[in-house]
Amino acid sequence: MKKATLSLILYPLLTFLLSLPFWIFLSVHGLNEDTVVMVLGLLWCPGLAGLLCRLLFFKSLKGMGWRPGKPVYLLAAMGIPQVYCLAVYLPLWLTGAARWGRRSGGGDIFLPCCRNGLAR
Repeated sequence: MKKATLSLILYPLLTFLLSLPFWIFLSVHGLNEDTVVMVLGLLWCPGLAGLLCRLLFFKSLKGMGWRPGKPVYLLAAMGIPQVYCLAVYLPLWLTGAARWGRRSGGGDIFLPCCRNGLAR
């Protein structure tokens, strides 16, 4: 088999193996404000698996496209998501249907499902 084909087979396997401890921990302890760091670790697993595959099969990270690119594309990459967010949230903020920043009670909006007991 070619290197590219083998790396495409190994990538999901590595992603599964790297994320398995996080999934087990979260299934045992549940999702709450104390275990949110485990979710962040879980989110890094696909990227780490991709880097490992690249290093295993191609021996370098060259060709991954990590150069900044043209400024117009960088501005578009930063600006377009902001426009989408404003299109969704601005009407909610202006009508009072959503609050800006922190919730009443001092908690972050980061895990509202945990505060309401839906993730247990």
